[in-house]
Amino acid sequence: MAKEEVLVWEDKTGKYKLGYSQYLQQKILKINTMLLIAVIILIIMIGIGFLYAHALIQRVDQLDLVSKMIASMHQ
Repeated sequence: MAKEEVLVWEDKTGKYKLGYSQYLQQKILKINTMLLIAVIILIIMIGIGFLYAHALIQRVDQLDLVSKMIASMHQ
């Protein structure tokens, strides 16, 4: 009975019944939207992780005495 209420709506002009394929299309659209948002968030997180890793590598390079000596020899 609960499915029937999901598939039926009413407005000023009358009562309408949504076809099951239309109902499934709506569910698929919602799922695809959530997946798109999840992919965008994942890409942003990977970008932030890359920037953080790059910052850490730069800090390690600054602490490395050998790299400082090599850099001073090339100047």
